[in-house]
Amino acid sequence: MKIQELKEDLKILGVGDNLNLALLLYLAATVRKTRYKISVLVSGPAGLGKSHLAKTVLDLFPSEDILFRSRITPASLVRQGDLSDKILFIYEKYEDPQFAQYIRELISEGEVTYSTANEEHVLKGPTTLIETTVNSEIFGIENRSRCFVAGINTSQEAREGILCRQKLLRTVKGFISERATKCLQDKHRTFQKNLNHNLAVGIPFAEQIKLGASPYHAPRIMERTLNLISSITFLNQNQRTVETDGETRYIGAVHDDFYEAKQILTSVHIDEDDASLTRDLVEFIVFLREHKRELFQNRTFTRNQVTAVATEGSRFKNYNVTAKYFKKLSALGFLNELPVRGLKNRIDYSFTDDFPIGSADNLLANCYSTLSLS
Repeated sequence: MKIQELKEDLKILGVGDNLNLALLLYLAATVRKTRYKISVLVSGPAGLGKSHLAKTVLDLFPSEDILFRSRITPASLVRQGDLSDKILFIYEKYEDPQFAQYIRELISEGEVTYSTANEEHVLKGPTTLIETTVNSEIFGIENRSRCFVAGINTSQEAREGILCRQKLLRTVKGFISERATKCLQDKHRTFQKNLNHNLAVGIPFAEQIKLGASPYHAPRIMERTLNLISSITFLNQNQRTVETDGETRYIGAVHDDFYEAKQILTSVHIDEDDASLTRDLVEFIVFLREHKRELFQNRTFTRNQVTAVATEGSRFKNYNVTAKYFKKLSALGFLNELPVRGLKNRIDYSFTDDFPIGSADNLLANCYSTLSLS
């Protein structure tokens, strides 16, 4: 199937301004039975259709390959048995360190073992994870770095599109849309069942792919990027020539696959901890995320809030955490200490020109825009 045909089908299904996010989800699901697995975490405010979008895409795949779960517990997860080469779709899970560990092992190691005094459970993977949540931070930095973390489109145009779609489905045109949806579901399920999942993908130009940024998790970013390129090649297997190298049968990626992958990644709002930042700055951002409720009344931090520790301590909820915050800011070279003339034990602070004002999330850049072929 050509990528353009897939785009047209997704538009008919009403994905609206989230077309590229829908593409990312579809491609992740397409390589569920291959070595090129991709996991996606979709975040965003409640009521904007995160779970609906994911389910719309996953309904195009054979139901036996997907496990739908809501707020699944760690004990329940390890009792699922064999999830190898399947898609685990979770919406709004509980915040639980044990659950996060199991997910990490399922994605990376391909197996989770849970033992009690009386029994032992083994959860088989590796698994493709699709998760939707209003708060991606509960996923943990170690798990976030193993997934594409993408945000739903929150623009006014996207919200208006959802409203228009809701109303259209209640008209006579809605009946036509339902029939078209059913036809597309049958079409794609048949297509997915007929794919040769044993084919390998070779990327002849893999060594030429460069990441202009110097992200903290560069190897994981590159692995995800290569898998996304492979998924586009794999989707187009009927239009590619199958080659043989010994016992390996494979299809080759072309440059257009790279550019399509980059277009998807730079068009989707990426909310990852893998920006072109120093390790110290990434750790500072993680610190902000973990302690924002203790530090501030809201998630933004301004010059006034930072200098307020010397004048209006009530703006901060926890003095000890605030002290660590200032220490980290100073270590990063973001603060100048300004002794106040005539007052003992009093120091005001001013920012250096390098300090990035805004929300913690806004400190993160989409490093995929720096991808290139040398």
